[in-house]
Amino acid sequence: MITPKAEMKKLAGAVAEEDNGFYDSVMEHSDQLYHIAYSYLRNRSDALEAVQEATCRAWIKRATLKDPQAFKSWMIRILI
Repeated sequence: MITPKAEMKKLAGAVAEEDNGFYDSVMEHSDQLYHIAYSYLRNRSDALEAVQEATCRAWIKRATLKDPQAFKSWMIRILI
């Protein structure tokens, strides 16, 4: 069984050096994001895809995050 963190680590090579903060923040909260997605979708594959999609959307909109301390709640809102 592949864990959400293992799935997220596959993206590590694609992250530019200056954006490691975003990657680190996503990795820090990836388990909780997965559990939230799973609680809504009740399917492992769909939950992983939802976390991936939310991460992609957050990456695109990362400049709109005004308070870095609110990253977790911001990601959860995007995910839901």
